[in-house]
This record gives sequence, C-alpha cells and structure tokens, in this order.
Amino acid sequence: MSTREWLYRSGDLWLPKPIVQALDTYIVGSNTSTFYLNYWHINHWLSGVLFGLFLRMYPLSNPFGVYILLHTLWEFWQLSIGMTPRNLRGALDILVDTTVGVLGLWIVLSV
Repeated sequence: MSTREWLYRSGDLWLPKPIVQALDTYIVGSNTSTFYLNYWHINHWLSGVLFGLFLRMYPLSNPFGVYILLHTLWEFWQLSIGMTPRNLRGALDILVDTTVGVLGLWIVLSV
C-alpha cells in the first residue's frame, strides 16, 4: 500500500473495504444528490452516543464544545486527504455528520 493510499484509508480508520462499501449505502438520496443520508451518518450518531457514555464516567465542563472540536478536526483531516469533496455536498456532509453526532451526545446527556 502506497503512502498516499495509506493516508487516504486513514480517513475511514482502515476499515475493510466491504464495511466501507456497506457504510456508503444511501438511505436517502444518491451519489448525485446535494443532500443525502447514508450509514456513515448512523456511525456519526453512534460516535456522539459513545462520547456521551464516556462523559458520564468522566464529565467535562463543555461536552458539546469538546465534541464539536474533535469532530471538526476529524472532518478537516478527511478534507485534507481528499476523502470529503471540497464543494457544497462536502460542506453539507460535514454539517450533517456534526449535527447527528451532537444529537447522539445530547440524547445520552439528557437522559
């Protein structure tokens, strides 16, 4: 695996390609839609839930700010390696990923 491919694959944490293909499956929209939902969005929601469960054991004074900061850094990494397109669709993807993650975090911290 070349260094370039290795860096690109880091954007999905080197998951096996069949899992990446399954997560890429569209729930709403398609690869030509500006707005869409796929199983990656469920993955982002679960990351918010897991982060919330972690924060129940180790509380922070600003959990939403920390989550948004960490998630934004991750999304910028994906932009920098070319995994997320630099267009309106990519920007909406980042916004939806962040929103569903924050929603997962909010649900856990609100219960």
